[in-house]
Amino acid sequence: MIAVLIAEMSVQGLDYRRVITKVKVTPKKPRGRAKRGHFGGYPQVVLDLGA
Repeated sequence: MIAVLIAEMSVQGLDYRRVITKVKVTPKKPRGRAKRGHFGGYPQVVLDLGA
């Protein structure tokens, strides 16, 4: 949908870049057990098998 809108704006001669730069993007906060740098966190307990 977004690609179609941007393409149509370009065809109509509208500057979509100017519109996009007005949008303030804030990063999402991790939820659940997710830890920074690890997708989905650690869903299982790490076992020490004495290896």
